[in-house]
Amino acid sequence: MDVSSTGVIRAVAEGSATITAKLKADSSKSVTVPVTVQKSATIESIDIKLPESDDIDHGTVIEDGDDGVPVVLFDYDYIKGKAVSFTVEIGAYEADYPNQSLYVTSDWKTVNDKIAAVSATRTDNTNTVKVKKGAMGETMITVTVKNSGDKTATEENTKYFIVRVADM
Repeated sequence: MDVSSTGVIRAVAEGSATITAKLKADSSKSVTVPVTVQKSATIESIDIKLPESDDIDHGTVIEDGDDGVPVVLFDYDYIKGKAVSFTVEIGAYEADYPNQSLYVTSDWKTVNDKIAAVSATRTDNTNTVKVKKGAMGETMITVTVKNSGDKTATEENTKYFIVRVADM
């Protein structure tokens, strides 16, 4: 197990461990939690968590955009002089734990990398979208999660969003 400074626990191998957390103010107070990591989980669905519009430099998030696909919209007057980056998070869920997102390997693709770029494969459920300086137009970004043994991702494990730069 790997525990971040903010308390996020991440499995690094199959097996069992006991995690103990102690209060900084009083180290005599603690809680212990047993954790078991299985070789694999079957992901039933994923979702995309776009940042709030206020968290994107000159961007606007339209959650229910074109045909229900979320859109992140930028004004060309701003993008023509500056590249912009923002972070997207995914949640990945299995049937036994529908309210707990699991860390997974995800594949990301952009239709037009002249508009926006993403890293191809991620293992931390986040990716940084880089909108290119001077870009005009739109691109669809796809994220997929494949279960072990699957050649392609299911519809439930494939999500899309659009990055659009328009003259507004």
